[in-house]
Amino acid sequence: MSGAKTGGLTSHNCSPHPFHLLLAALAHWVNREQSEIIDCLREENGVLRDRLGSNRIRFTDAERRRSVQKLDYRVKFRGSIDWAR
Repeated sequence: MSGAKTGGLTSHNCSPHPFHLLLAALAHWVNREQSEIIDCLREENGVLRDRLGSNRIRFTDAERRRSVQKLDYRVKFRGSIDWAR
């Protein structure tokens, strides 16, 4: 019987829709691109930290505010970076 219920799915729903496959492929590609970018940024940070050595960078209040502008608003509301408000 085509279309008969089998375990909550109908027989014609067992194969994924082509749009779902395209969406999954796109999500995988974006995830891979982001992972590669993050790896590059981590490596660059490591190189810069090695070059900096044990010297500490002192940021001004304006530089701190600038650096946290892109942070998620939830972090700001938790009070962990109150100085940025």
